[in-house]
Amino acid sequence: MTLKSISKSPKRQQEEKSMYVLKLERCNQDLLKLREKLCSYVCEPTTYNLFERIEILRNRLETMRDSNLNIMEGIKKDADVLYAYFAKAEQNLSDFNSLYKAIENYVSSARPCK
Repeated sequence: MTLKSISKSPKRQQEEKSMYVLKLERCNQDLLKLREKLCSYVCEPTTYNLFERIEILRNRLETMRDSNLNIMEGIKKDADVLYAYFAKAEQNLSDFNSLYKAIENYVSSARPCK
């Protein structure tokens, strides 16, 4: 669903709000799982480069989580600027996919060769 497909009817707007809140809640649950993965023993950095990468990833996780919470709060409260929040939600969901891939790359490089 894109911003172009958003209808202006109140019922449709409510459906859009619910959909984005649900997607962002799921995204935050996934962020918690990724955080747990990064905090696991297997992902302990063994080089300075890995240490820098894990710190950047952890910061991105926290920033995204906070941003998701702010967007969800805004969607639930501010009906006047709803479309701006929808755009932010779409951007965060896209950014989540990028972050997920970066964390998976880190995890695969942090694991010792078997």
